[in-house]
Amino acid sequence: MADDRDPLLPLAASIANGTIVDWDAAAAATPDQRELIGQLRVLYDLARAHRDADAEIPYASPGTVAPPSQPIDTWAQLALLEELGAGSFGVVYRPGIHTWRVRWR
Repeated sequence: MADDRDPLLPLAASIANGTIVDWDAAAAATPDQRELIGQLRVLYDLARAHRDADAEIPYASPGTVAPPSQPIDTWAQLALLEELGAGSFGVVYRPGIHTWRVRWR
């Protein structure tokens, strides 16, 4: 039985899974969709950058997180630890823990 799926579905799956894509082979296999393949490559690079950045976020086990320095103020769910500078456009603070980004593994 012939595979009637869209030839771009394997590329989309590779982007979602983070697997390596041979972009030259993909462009050669579907020359009429080169522009779309170029856009998928941009999406792939963006997803990889986010995946790499997420891997650099330190993870902590429950009970091992050191308490932050005493915050001088809070802004939404962000603790402001220290004033770094001020100017005519406002004040810059050193942020503390983003409570919405803390993950437990």
